[in-house]
Amino acid sequence: MMLIIDFKKLETSPKAPGRTGFYMWTRFKPLCFSKGSFGGFTLLELVVTVSIMATLAAVVIPTYLKSQSDAQLRTSQANMINIKQAFINNFYYSVIDQSKQDYPDEPSNNQMTYNWANNTTLYNGNTVSGLFSGGQIIYNPYENPYLYALLPTGSTPANADGFVIEDPDIGFIMEFKP
Repeated sequence: MMLIIDFKKLETSPKAPGRTGFYMWTRFKPLCFSKGSFGGFTLLELVVTVSIMATLAAVVIPTYLKSQSDAQLRTSQANMINIKQAFINNFYYSVIDQSKQDYPDEPSNNQMTYNWANNTTLYNGNTVSGLFSGGQIIYNPYENPYLYALLPTGSTPANADGFVIEDPDIGFIMEFKP
C-alpha cells in the first residue's frame, strides 16, 4: 500500500471553514497541523502510553534498588576495612613503641558509638576517635554503629588473639588475627 502525501498551504479547510494552516492530504483523510483544530488523544493512545510507562517503571525501579543496596554494602565494607586498619596500625605502633600490645577495649554493649570512641583511651593516651581523620568513629551507611568484640582467647585486650567487627544491618563480619 502506498501513501501519497501532499503538503499545501490552504486558506480554508474543507472540514473546518475559516481556519488556515498546513494540511497533509493522504488517500484516506486530511491530517491538520494547524493550531486549534482536531486536538486531543484517544483513550487507546493514553492506555498504550500508560502501559509503556508502567513497564519501564517495573524494569527500572528494581534495578535502582539493587544498585542502591550494592552501594551500601560496598560502603559498609570500605568503612569496616578503614576501622580494621586503624586498629591494626594502633596495635603495630604499640609493638614498635615497645608498649603493651593491645587493641581498644570492648564496649559494654559491643557498639562502637561516638561516646565509646571519645572515652576509650589507647596505650599512648589518645582516644579511639583520634585514630580516624575526621576525629570520630565511622558509622555504617544506615547511621548505626558497628559492633566490635575481642576474640575470646585472652581475658584482656593485651592477651586477645584479634578482634571482630560486624555490621548489624547488613550482616557483614570482618575478623583480624595478627
